[in-house]
Amino acid sequence: MKFIYLNTLTFPCIGTHLFHVRKLAQGFQQLGYLAVEVARDEDLDVLGLASEDLVYLSNHGASHQLSKMQTLLLTRIAECGAWPIFWYWHDYAAKLDLIFGSRWILTGEKFRSRTLAPSHQSANRVASARRNFVATPFASGVEAITSGMLDGQRPYDVGYVGAPYKMAINAALKIELGKRFRLRLTPPMSFLNESERLPFFLESTASFCWHSPSNIQNGVVTERVFEAMALGSVVVTDNPYALEATGGHAIFANNLPSALDSLTYIASNRSQIDELRESALDWVLKHGTYTEVAKRFVEFSKERHI
Repeated sequence: MKFIYLNTLTFPCIGTHLFHVRKLAQGFQQLGYLAVEVARDEDLDVLGLASEDLVYLSNHGASHQLSKMQTLLLTRIAECGAWPIFWYWHDYAAKLDLIFGSRWILTGEKFRSRTLAPSHQSANRVASARRNFVATPFASGVEAITSGMLDGQRPYDVGYVGAPYKMAINAALKIELGKRFRLRLTPPMSFLNESERLPFFLESTASFCWHSPSNIQNGVVTERVFEAMALGSVVVTDNPYALEATGGHAIFANNLPSALDSLTYIASNRSQIDELRESALDWVLKHGTYTEVAKRFVEFSKERHI
């Protein structure tokens, strides 16, 4: 069994989404799949696709009109009987029905909100109307979880890593908390790769997991929430949907006073916080990894295997 994700000239998978897909691939590996990143279109033939294989295609190479090469490759996948997974191909659902019939999977982010941003309402309508939609919620990569995550003294009381959200709050926190807490906040516009990002969670007792306004409105809870939990860091977040998404293991704070209050509580209640960290780690191991996300695709394909 193989989980194949395309990153070719015809079907590229770019930027941070490629990082995300590679972690999803690790989830499939935990289920016994051989994970393969395909960099050349012709390598699909070498792999020898079979009916139990899954092929992941992002929408970065899609335009309003599919090219002849794209249509040819999709037809070849259909002829092999493999299960293709299309990330955000909502605008091509009718075309994909013609090529694959009912044997394909549409995927995208998991929206927990009922009042979506206008830019996502169309995609949500398509997904809600289709029986072949399987959401891909963000989760923790397998490599982020190792033993001993709750042991030892951490060098920082709180850390933050991510895009430049809540810049004013972060700046104020440095002033308000700099003398009371050991802070580790990324520069506002810096980009960190995976190996640079994870230590921010591992070395901090708590982590600010801020979200973009659109993710908050859509109810999309990002990877950093689950990675922080998996690395034994208490999640403080401005996304109210994170409480549902983490089984109640996140602390909500969306302004400077509530952020200050949350850190004061964490610093003053170590025994309760240690219990929260332990419970959060147990929860994320059971429910918040990409292995659990991968299971949904495997189960869907097996239930509809023909």
